[in-house]
Amino acid sequence: MLKKERHLKKHPEETPVYSDPSSSDSPNGWRAALAHRIAACLGTAERRVTEIPGVILAQRTAPTAPGSMADAPVSTIGAQGAKRVQLGRNIFTCDVSRFLLTSVDLPVMSRVAQASVKASVRARTRKSEMARLRQLLSRKEILATTKPSDRPAIATGEITTEFLSACC
Repeated sequence: MLKKERHLKKHPEETPVYSDPSSSDSPNGWRAALAHRIAACLGTAERRVTEIPGVILAQRTAPTAPGSMADAPVSTIGAQGAKRVQLGRNIFTCDVSRFLLTSVDLPVMSRVAQASVKASVRARTRKSEMARLRQLLSRKEILATTKPSDRPAIATGEITTEFLSACC
């Protein structure tokens, strides 16, 4: 078991941040740890580009109006709150149970759907390393389908304990 991280700023209304939430058998411990780490790194700021290449932390304390944007190739994990992204008629929700994965630049409508001062939306976004992805796809072990997909280049997936432990 790792010790409590003392260098992170504690917020009075929150519980302490721990380095290893793996004692939990559900994603809740990992998610809470991620939300606290994001809060500690951001303080009152809404967004921070971290020293880790491609990693961006964000938080909002209120829902936002939908806004047009180009969603770059990223993976987003919602540690708290919810974000909705609309691509054409398809709506994708990134929240505490589902991550969002975008594989190409897409014109979308995006908004924070669920957030408050006491429970702000907190997320970690990682930009995809396209050069690394191309390298992986060029390997013979990965079989490409000959039939193009009719699905959009954006999807959500279930956030599992294994997924969160790899991200925290």
